[in-house]
Amino acid sequence: MNWITKINTVETSGALYKPNQMVAEIAETIGFKVINYYNVPNMMPSYTIMDTYISAWFGMVRPGDLVVVQFPDRMLNYQYFPRLMEYLHKIDEVKIVAFVHDIPTYFEEETYFSENRWLQALRGFDALIVHNEKMANQLRQDGVDVPMVKLGVFDFLYDGPVQEKHFDTKAYLVTGRRVKDLVRMTNNLTTKFEIFGNVDKQKQDNLIYRGSHPEEKIIAEIDGGFGIVSITGGMNLSNSWNFYGTLNNPFKLSFYLAAGIPIVVGKDSAHAMWIENENIGLAVDSMAELDHKLNNLSEVDYLKMIDNVKPIRDSVISGFFTKRALLEVIAILRVDFYNNF
Repeated sequence: MNWITKINTVETSGALYKPNQMVAEIAETIGFKVINYYNVPNMMPSYTIMDTYISAWFGMVRPGDLVVVQFPDRMLNYQYFPRLMEYLHKIDEVKIVAFVHDIPTYFEEETYFSENRWLQALRGFDALIVHNEKMANQLRQDGVDVPMVKLGVFDFLYDGPVQEKHFDTKAYLVTGRRVKDLVRMTNNLTTKFEIFGNVDKQKQDNLIYRGSHPEEKIIAEIDGGFGIVSITGGMNLSNSWNFYGTLNNPFKLSFYLAAGIPIVVGKDSAHAMWIENENIGLAVDSMAELDHKLNNLSEVDYLKMIDNVKPIRDSVISGFFTKRALLEVIAILRVDFYNNF
């Protein structure tokens, strides 16, 4: 039996819980059974209480099963994960896979989180599903020597309405975080920026604030333009986040792909080369460079990007990348390839 974890929460949007829930939903379509769990207040002070919850949630796992643990687990108790792994490792011949959403080692600044306990945790799995080749290489460099499958990009399930796209050089910024120095970065630019999220409203003629809305509502309204994922050195919160941007698959990238529009990323982001090679967006170093490129973009070139996004969008909204990664990791751990030759 193949299992996958899913955190139950009232949160329905954002990059913290939504990807976890979408991955589990996609996994179910290829035969995985879901292990539901949730944050329990006061799970400690005793391991007995924690172990009771773990055995209740994971008690159906049997010898020889495969368990995909979505990592990190988003639990508020940091002693939960080691207890869970200890429990699973006691089951004979069970295979444990991490479906990696984030690796806090690479972006947390506090000393406690900067320690390599996250990397040590990843070393305890039989295989990992990681974001991309850059993340895999960094993990290997840091001594995580287990089989890895590359996801490519996160999927973003969506079956709602979409607008026909037309030529437009406006740029969307959908964010759940405060954006530093937005006025400074966009001052004296001709590009119009439409901003979604609970952000500080900084008055400027080319900044249009749309408020906070569910992702699906935004996708249904987008009729053209570009989606800004990040621009290195400006929008990110700190140097550590800038570094993480060279390794990770932002869920925001998948959101814009689901919306069917070209993407803007920093030149040193993990996907810059792919985006330029596929001609599905722009890689830039600054807002000024973005403004220059958009001002010199022709309608023909823009509509070509829209056409190039379409097949990737079809894959993202149908769960293709998640299915491919899960099936590949099953093949690695379940199939004795040598018997086939």
